[in-house]
Amino acid sequence: MAPLLIGGCQRAGAPYARAPIVLISLDTVRRDSVTGFGGRRLATPEMAAFGDGAIRFDNAIATSHHTAPSHASMLTGFSPFVHGVDMGRQDRMRAIPAPLPTLAETLRAAGYATAGFTDGVQLVPQRGFDRGFDLYRDDYTGLPGKLPDIERFLAEHADRPYFLFAHTYRAHLPYRVPLDLLNEVLGDYRGVFREPIIAAAEMPDEEWFGQSEASTARKQEYIGAQSAHLAHETQDLRVLRRAYDAGVTGADRELGRLIDLLRRTAVFDRAIVVVTSDHGESFMDHDAAGHRDTYDEVIRIPLIVRLPGGEPAGRRIVESFSLDQLASTLLDLVDVESPVSLEGRSVAAALLGAAPIDEEPVFAAWFAPSAISPIYTTMRTRKFKRFDANVPPEELIEAFRRPAPTAFYDLVADPLERNDLAAAGLPEFEEFGRAMASAEERWRRLRQLHRVETPPVVDLDEKTEKALRGLGYLGDG
Repeated sequence: MAPLLIGGCQRAGAPYARAPIVLISLDTVRRDSVTGFGGRRLATPEMAAFGDGAIRFDNAIATSHHTAPSHASMLTGFSPFVHGVDMGRQDRMRAIPAPLPTLAETLRAAGYATAGFTDGVQLVPQRGFDRGFDLYRDDYTGLPGKLPDIERFLAEHADRPYFLFAHTYRAHLPYRVPLDLLNEVLGDYRGVFREPIIAAAEMPDEEWFGQSEASTARKQEYIGAQSAHLAHETQDLRVLRRAYDAGVTGADRELGRLIDLLRRTAVFDRAIVVVTSDHGESFMDHDAAGHRDTYDEVIRIPLIVRLPGGEPAGRRIVESFSLDQLASTLLDLVDVESPVSLEGRSVAAALLGAAPIDEEPVFAAWFAPSAISPIYTTMRTRKFKRFDANVPPEELIEAFRRPAPTAFYDLVADPLERNDLAAAGLPEFEEFGRAMASAEERWRRLRQLHRVETPPVVDLDEKTEKALRGLGYLGDG
């Protein structure tokens, strides 16, 4: 196993210095729902075409199973074990610590114009997600509702480098099937999910994106009625998964409209364009619904990077890549130096063909609904994966459903993570244990170095609370 690095960029001359950067996050998109990553051939035609002209990452791993900590890693270059941003529930949410510069702050300091257009909810200004953006809109509208503002931003900054961040919750619960796919999803199905799937699909846009008490209550109702825990038969789960996949197709259509705009405005061929997600979704794969753990169905995500001009098109990166490596990689590609040494290691040189990618372990934080700090640390390579609890077994049982303090999987022989080998006496299990202890010490040093031992806690405002309820983040959702 290669040694763990605290940072360290692989610089390669940065031929794309001052190139525009467009980062698109399609929230809650599971890797195997995307064409080109295991999804059906025509499930996501826009991402398929985009990926054919770009670089696909086969083992991109989210740093958490929830929106805020995963995006905080994407935008800072640090893991949740350092930045400390949590899920954001009930009466408190942790914010990105001020000593950790965001990607937008670093690029703006280098002369970039910066704009963020997100669906908010978790990515709200009070949590620090607006830091470094000249313009930041966190309106829950999906990508189509953001296109006029995005087009205006691109037109106003056509003569300078810029960083554009766009985000949509389109695939998130409650699953909303495009009306033209409703019959394909349901067929002759008459089970428990039929009516809520139809009701969500038929909800008008103005109500779906509204923040009134009535629209929030309706979406909460659909979330409760679409929980995989309610499935009585295997067919129920199959139909609910089809509804989710159709929602991913809807997100793909939104992406297509944004890419069309990038093409029309001559951005597409001169920008670095990244399409990814923050986490996937589970359908009782490991006795859980939604995104509540760090099994691969939740943390293995699609990631596609298109370099200016589209070369090298069609390449696949098989080595492990963590979302906390994205910021350092993008900064290297455009020849901008971060004011601090980032935790995530850049692979820019490898993307440019100047160096191989060293296979290194990646880590993910597993939170329980009531936990501020991660309840498990997950360590993963292409071959093995280990879970270690961060709390005593009695607290683990009380806080969450997993009583086992440790688990270990051979991902080559057991890609579905069914056969726990923690007690099998494998030397790799012990090696992973030592590597996890080393990583924990590294995170402790990084927290001390950057003075982020206690991330700031912010209160919910009324708008954020309504938005969180509308997507099921408050209460038991």
